[in-house]
Amino acid sequence: MAIRDFLRKLFGEEGTEKKQEIKKIQYGELAVKISAEMDLYKGESKIAKKELLNNVTNFVSQVKNEILILHEIDLNKRKEIEKIKQITLQNLKGYISHLHKLADELSALDSDETKEYANKVISILIKFDNVSRSSFEKATILIGAPLEKIRFIIKEFTTNHNNIISSNNELFERIEALSFLQNIYHRHNSLDKTIKESEKEFMLLSDSLQQTDQRGNSKKEELDAVIASESYKSLLDKKKHREEEISQLNAQIIKIKDKIDLKSLSKIYHDDAKKSKIIEAYRNNFILALDNYSSKDISDIVEFNNPSLDFNVRSALIELNEKRLALKEIPIYPLEDKMHNVKNEINQLNIESNSIKSEIESNKRKQEKLKEKLKSLKSELSECAAKLSWNIENFNNY
Repeated sequence: MAIRDFLRKLFGEEGTEKKQEIKKIQYGELAVKISAEMDLYKGESKIAKKELLNNVTNFVSQVKNEILILHEIDLNKRKEIEKIKQITLQNLKGYISHLHKLADELSALDSDETKEYANKVISILIKFDNVSRSSFEKATILIGAPLEKIRFIIKEFTTNHNNIISSNNELFERIEALSFLQNIYHRHNSLDKTIKESEKEFMLLSDSLQQTDQRGNSKKEELDAVIASESYKSLLDKKKHREEEISQLNAQIIKIKDKIDLKSLSKIYHDDAKKSKIIEAYRNNFILALDNYSSKDISDIVEFNNPSLDFNVRSALIELNEKRLALKEIPIYPLEDKMHNVKNEINQLNIESNSIKSEIESNKRKQEKLKEKLKSLKSELSECAAKLSWNIENFNNY
């Protein structure tokens, strides 16, 4: 027997719903109303459960008494074929074992919820019917009345169980509806709280973005003021003059470089890794090599291999490079240092601003999803309340 059919047989078909007067309930009073109703109906449910427990207790007692009677069955005096008697007794033994298990499971069964307890009883009965049917049928080959009595006791127990459930069906449905409503109510409140926290977070992020952008604008104005100042114009002139001087020195150094045969020197020192590396660096970029190596390095190599080269050329190279390096090592001007710091602050504030904007967009998407979910919960809450003949008022204010 399918469980759906078993339940339909046990509980009977649903009757027509009674029309109840619609009660108006303020949303703010809903939690108290649900709790009060739950207490009322759970009290009635305990009475129904006591009836179910008494029915189970009586049934278990009857089953145990019948098991004792089944144990006394003796087929030795029967004239049937011995093999048939063995099959009958073997299946009787199996059926008794199933009866023992049925009685033990029902005795051990418990649950706080009456409807859940009733459903567990049904599950045990269905399982017993499935596992014991074959043993019962084969045992009835030679045993009639005792097994029929057991079947009658089970049927009577099922009928009593059915009657208790049927008489309390409306009670169970209302408790189930109240539990469902309570669950939705808590989910609605929790979600509403989450949305309010998200809205608060949005306001904080918006304030933070405004402050960050204000600081960024302030720093940009500070930078613009520096750029427009006479001090900055003077700084640019000084830097331009310095670059021009360095450029002139570089030009004079290149003229000296043209007098040195670096290609020939490269061949001479081909086997000297250190000097070969220095010469190659000067061949690739003479000015850059002067930054990375001492001008004396190349001057000494040139003088050793070309002593006829004018000594003034060697000393001029060293002198010009020293002037060039001295100009390059002029410390950063305080104003330039200040501008650098302000630019870094502006960049950092821009990064912070973009990060906050990203959080705000994420917050908006989150709120949209949460509010859509809240709308769905409001609808569920109203529908569930309607099943209890309740009309929730001032719902949209929450």
